[in-house]
Amino acid sequence: MTFGLGLGPVTWLLPAELFPMRKRAAATGLATAVNWLVNFAMGQAFLPCLATPLGSYAFLPFGLVLAGGLVFVYRCVPETRGKTLEQIERELDLLALSKSSAKLKPRYPARF
Repeated sequence: MTFGLGLGPVTWLLPAELFPMRKRAAATGLATAVNWLVNFAMGQAFLPCLATPLGSYAFLPFGLVLAGGLVFVYRCVPETRGKTLEQIERELDLLALSKSSAKLKPRYPARF
């Protein structure tokens, strides 16, 4: 229940909101495929981890992945509550443009 109220829906809602309309279908399909592949890998890895002599620590790698995901969400995922898809796309385009223009530095400083 807590997973459903917490990070559970993020993997399904985030791709649908963050990809631009022209690429949304393909990108959401790819994100879904990656989601299922990671779910499968985690499911396959759990029982072997549990069967080791340190089986009580089997949840540690999964907790570390979760902690990394929380850091990613906190730092990289913009707030989208109450915004239309068009507003979100415009803001992400502006953010990408500002990041790419910040990397562009003139080779020679302007002299006046």
